[in-house]
Amino acid sequence: GVTGVGTVLSGFVNCGQAAKGDTLYIGPLKDATFMKTVVKSIHVAQTAVDEVWAGHSACFAVSLSKAQRRMLSRKGMVMQKEPLEEPAIAFTGEICLAKGDAVTMVKGQTQTTMHILHLKQTCKLDDFEIIDARGMSTSGADQKTVLRRGQ
Repeated sequence: GVTGVGTVLSGFVNCGQAAKGDTLYIGPLKDATFMKTVVKSIHVAQTAVDEVWAGHSACFAVSLSKAQRRMLSRKGMVMQKEPLEEPAIAFTGEICLAKGDAVTMVKGQTQTTMHILHLKQTCKLDDFEIIDARGMSTSGADQKTVLRRGQ
């Protein structure tokens, strides 16, 4: 926490708005639940404001006990007006792997970082399918695939 202020959380307001005094929910925690908190103050560019809305980067001073602060153990958590009833810990999706000039190795159980809007979260690819330039499909988990520049 910040001396004289308490717990301060910072981040990007992706949608909606938040105001001083609002009740917000932080999570998901390790057990996939959300904890309730109240916004004590908000700062944007080191200036106190009464509310923020989508597009702002802001710092929120929130009311949390020491036990609650210990549960804030990872990046990628969100604050929102309502808690999610069943947050997704695993999902199936269509993802395009973007690679730079370096050689990228993709094989079963690959771990990478997923970027969704302004969030970055470590994730594991359990099963995937590789589609080459000809539209041919092969199962990614059954083989080791090396993607090189120009492929």
